[in-house]
Amino acid sequence: MAYPDDFIPELWSARVLDTLDENLVFPMLFRNDYQGEVANVGDTVHIQKFTDVTANAYSGTVTYATPASSTVTLSINQDVYAAVNVDDLDQVQSNVSLLNGYADRIAFSLASQVDTYLAGLYASSSLTAIAWDVGTTDAWTVVTTAMQQLDEANVPFENRWLVVRPKGYVNLLRNSSFIASDTEVGAGRVTSGRVGTIAGFDVFISNNIANTTGNFYKYIYGHGMGVQHAIQMLQIESVKRDAIFATGIRGRIAFGAVAAQPTAYGDITADET
Repeated sequence: MAYPDDFIPELWSARVLDTLDENLVFPMLFRNDYQGEVANVGDTVHIQKFTDVTANAYSGTVTYATPASSTVTLSINQDVYAAVNVDDLDQVQSNVSLLNGYADRIAFSLASQVDTYLAGLYASSSLTAIAWDVGTTDAWTVVTTAMQQLDEANVPFENRWLVVRPKGYVNLLRNSSFIASDTEVGAGRVTSGRVGTIAGFDVFISNNIANTTGNFYKYIYGHGMGVQHAIQMLQIESVKRDAIFATGIRGRIAFGAVAAQPTAYGDITADET
């Protein structure tokens, strides 16, 4: 395959992956412990689930529990691409390489696909959905209910998070218990989308949250242990088009996810009317 002189596939693959990382919210929050064990569409990883072990009073003898063995399967079953034509005349006349710019836009488009898919896993949570009328109901009652559900499920206190849309963020700003990122010592609003904390949750913004119907959206809260996912860059390449005077740029990724601990995350049915 012939490439333009400034298009090196290996370098652009790394560039696209970096751009993916910079624009993803949910993959940053959910775990990817098995990322290195997948290489292509159709790959699967069997993840061992661990049951609780009971401690007993010692009276001279020890009884060994035999935990039930169970697994969940992480399947790389999502295969998506993005592609664009770059007019050769535009490429020559442009001071800034269009290859660079469109490679980044392809990466952003792919990132949105992954984020949207993971946001849709709210349906696999086994916690009770929480209702929130974003326009009228104070956030404190909602987030403390989410906190209680995680506490009752023995989810670790550290690294809990809440993902909302911009309207939910505005509601949080009106609550005195919300600590905005730009008021924290040594912190500011970061590119990952983190905007503050409340009730032990790091708060993030995403526009890729699932829209169930009308003005109803599924905000998600929880801990990274709730979902395992993996993303694999399959191809990023530049090709000369035969029928037109243009260069085609295309990228393709494979990914998958599974609810590894359905009690470790939950959803908030947010009415943004």
